[in-house]
Amino acid sequence: MAKLTLIDKKAQVDSWTIVKVQLMLHCELNKINISEADTNALVQLVKQGETELSSFCIDASSDPRMFKSAQSVRNFVSKAEKQNLIVKSGNTKKRIKINPELGIVTNADNIMLDYKLLCRDFKL
Repeated sequence: MAKLTLIDKKAQVDSWTIVKVQLMLHCELNKINISEADTNALVQLVKQGETELSSFCIDASSDPRMFKSAQSVRNFVSKAEKQNLIVKSGNTKKRIKINPELGIVTNADNIMLDYKLLCRDFKL
């Protein structure tokens, strides 16, 4: 019978990190490659909620954790929409929000993530 190694790690984190971990895990499990700047921009969008595209581009391009120009943010939004991470709404598609199908939890006083991941026949 195969031996099972259980890894149990605990950490207390801030709200930015708990959202970032949820996004990164979703992307990893769905084989979506995104950069650190992309991840931080998604966290910022979760934090802002549904927002107007141009104001998000200004906010994300002024934060050093994200992008250096509004055009880079627009490129990211286009890519993230194709990857179903972001949805656009409104008649002119100028409002954006995180895709609700991702199930990112933010509306709770306390959040504890409890994932169980199993790897069978582990080999590198």
